[in-house]
Amino acid sequence: MKKSYTKSRNILMAANSILLIALIALMIVQHQLETPKKITKNEESKMGVHFIISSNDSDLISELKPGTFDYYGFITPLNKTTVIINSEGFRDHEYPIEKKNGTYRIAVIGDSFTFGMGVESEDSYPKKLESILNSRTAGMNYEVMNFGVISYNTFQEVKFLKDKALKYKPDIVIVGYLSNDIIDEKLYSRILAEIMMEEYNTTDGSNIVNNIGVHRKIFDTIYSEINSKPFNETWVHVENAFSELDNLSKENNFSVAVFMLPADGYHFDEQVDMLNKTCAARGWLFIYPKDTYSAKKINSMILDRYDTHATPEAYSIMAEEIYEAIKPIVKSG
Repeated sequence: MKKSYTKSRNILMAANSILLIALIALMIVQHQLETPKKITKNEESKMGVHFIISSNDSDLISELKPGTFDYYGFITPLNKTTVIINSEGFRDHEYPIEKKNGTYRIAVIGDSFTFGMGVESEDSYPKKLESILNSRTAGMNYEVMNFGVISYNTFQEVKFLKDKALKYKPDIVIVGYLSNDIIDEKLYSRILAEIMMEEYNTTDGSNIVNNIGVHRKIFDTIYSEINSKPFNETWVHVENAFSELDNLSKENNFSVAVFMLPADGYHFDEQVDMLNKTCAARGWLFIYPKDTYSAKKINSMILDRYDTHATPEAYSIMAEEIYEAIKPIVKSG
């Protein structure tokens, strides 16, 4: 049990690490406005600042930089994978705004697991789902658009959906949900700043980019604070986002499915129960293939011990589960 718990926390740590890197990158940019110190090319690539930029929207904090070509592998050395951000600021190819006749669109929102950190775009679960739909369902052209953004929680994802995705008129919106989505984005910023000052007496985040020990301290602090609060107090953040999503779905006539990604922690059982009830009450699909995750040991399908994002094999399993769940509601030709 302890082994499973530790592995799940490591998976969440990987997801949280992406937010940390994003915040560090943005804090360094701010720091450079106050000091003549330069960021070296090597530091820049490690922090991934090429494709993560500060957002003018204080709720989003950061965004993906439109029209960027870059590589991933800055948390720990990995096989080089390409990161291409299209002109609209999401990791996918270019799409016409107008949906052609015979086209069925699915928008997927989520964080770094939906984005597909550490794998090529075609190996992310949204694009694998697209491949499955087009190979097994005749008469329609299926477009599964990947709106996953590094570090986002559900509140930010719904906001991003409203700002970027709705103009493409999706027929279904899939929410890729990880149990750390319950965390208010401002909590990350506060704890990061507190620990950086405590450890280094500075706001220059470059000091801790490769310090795994400090990363763990930050995430342990977040984990402890979240678990010390009553569940209902932390769930409000998610419920507000889902209420907004429900309104958007009715106004824009799309179906909603919530897909639970394979990692526990952060009031996990309560979250699963609440997600189940929330989806049932709103007529949404709740996809949580717990038995498949367990049988196929999906939590062991990770990129690296220090970067526990999923492998292409794991994303294939996820895509298959989503396909089976949404098949009854997907329009065919």
